Amino acid sequence: MPCSTTTPALLDRGRRRASAGRSRGSLVAVVVPLLLGLGAATAPVAAADTGSAHAVAGPTAAQRALEGDRTALYDLLDATRAQHGLAPLRRDPWVQGVAQAWAGAMASSGALRHNGSLRLQLPAGSSAGGENVGNGLRGQPVPLHEAWLASPGHRANALSGAYDTVGIGVVHDRRGKLWAVVDFGAYG
Repeated sequence: MPCSTTTPALLDRGRRRASAGRSRGSLVAVVVPLLLGLGAATAPVAAADTGSAHAVAGPTAAQRALEGDRTALYDLLDATRAQHGLAPLRRDPWVQGVAQAWAGAMASSGALRHNGSLRLQLPAGSSAGGENVGNGLRGQPVPLHEAWLASPGHRANALSGAYDTVGIGVVHDRRGKLWAVVDFGAYG
């Protein structure tokens, strides 16, 4: 079930919060990617060929499945934008860390909801932000992407020319559900 946020009132509220508490929000956004070890678990780590019997293990099947869903959602978003004459969005590791943390929070609580602190957590300099959240079946990101496109608010986020940056977070829960967050930012 998808959910979208980009209302001007939320953006204005986010700007007020950002100006009143930028340091707190920046700390959260800096700490989240560090705690998540972005990239560390998403790519195979090759052991040096030293003849040692102690090789570094690559990603687990669960990590590969998560990265597969994330990559598919990025590719689907890029393809959709291209079909409408729009450039792909720049993938930002910081924004991805914010999205990943929020996907984890939703999966832990079992509740689909928006990140009320998104604007505080985006990197400094953002002039706009938006978020699509949703859940579906693990390993099946296409129906989730299609549901977002069928919703006017989600579609507007995906096809907005105002955004130039994106981060996607995905979590698989124990029940086989895919929790996904697409966070958008404007820095141009």
